[in-house]
Amino acid sequence: MDTNELTVKDKQKLLEDLSEELNVRILGNREELALERKHKLYTIYVKGRLDEVKQWASEGLSGEQIATRLGISRSTLTVYNKVFPDLEHALMTGRDIPDVKMVNTLNKVATGYYTDEEEVKITRKGEVVRTTKKVYHEPKFNAIQMWLHNRKPKEWSAKQEIDHNISVKPVQFEGEDDLED
Repeated sequence: MDTNELTVKDKQKLLEDLSEELNVRILGNREELALERKHKLYTIYVKGRLDEVKQWASEGLSGEQIATRLGISRSTLTVYNKVFPDLEHALMTGRDIPDVKMVNTLNKVATGYYTDEEEVKITRKGEVVRTTKKVYHEPKFNAIQMWLHNRKPKEWSAKQEIDHNISVKPVQFEGEDDLED
């Protein structure tokens, strides 16, 4: 059958059947226009500012605060986050930055580290003498404890769960059948 001979209803039915078969949703004109408008507004308000979004997320700003800085509503930011992968990536990457820094710092404090410290002395003649020395900072017990509690909770948790259920099986002795009550 030639598609030019199909009625509008037949074409709609054909599209519905095809979309079900392909497991996709075919947009109507209104939905297409709405999506096109969202894309245009996203390009205007957000796309060129993804580095800022990433920075704001790394500073710990909430979604509401980021949306306000972009000049959009929180709900629009949520929709854009679902529809535009580059925004989702900027937000996720930005939020990961402080976590990575914290893990690195915790690791450093838990294992010990060296710093260069400058010492300034003034001689009797009034000369300023600067020297740099390496100072070792010993591992901190609390940092080690926190690391182990979070990385190996089963082995290092402050709360240990002990199974107190005891199963008892009856034991039969020889000659027990011979005993009378």
